[in-house]
Amino acid sequence: MQNFKQQIMETSWDFLLSINNPNDAYDQFLDSVMKLYDIIFPKQVQKCRVNKNKSRWLSEGIYNSIRRKNYLYKKYIKNPTSHNKCTYKRYKNIVTSLIRTSKSKYFGHQFNREKTTQKVRGSSSIHYCVDQKLNLILRILTEMVCVLKTIMTSLVLLMTTLLILVIT
Repeated sequence: MQNFKQQIMETSWDFLLSINNPNDAYDQFLDSVMKLYDIIFPKQVQKCRVNKNKSRWLSEGIYNSIRRKNYLYKKYIKNPTSHNKCTYKRYKNIVTSLIRTSKSKYFGHQFNREKTTQKVRGSSSIHYCVDQKLNLILRILTEMVCVLKTIMTSLVLLMTTLLILVIT
């Protein structure tokens, strides 16, 4: 801030007095000040990570475990020893199990909450409750289809690799 004040004080403003139109003088003054401002306070780019696809069933602890798993994977890729491979695979299996358990608990809780809501509302709003249950079941099935697609893709890759190994 002191540097900016110093630069403004050192700047010669005499050229503004020679301009007859006050609007033009103001524009010239503002342009000069903004140029100094840009020089003294350059724009800095800040990166911020926003995780838009944060799953509601993943806790902060599970996210930390996922980061640790990714670290172990990078370590294994850089130094592919059998010890690093076993460590990574063991940790990956634990994290996968944690995620599956957390997901099933989350959706089980959601489903139970929907059942309780239906009992409280009574039979007058049964169509509304049925629609909500169908939407919940549809969301669960959609998630399951995504997981099954991932598993099938992995199995196809595994089978292809095994077939290549058997042929050679």
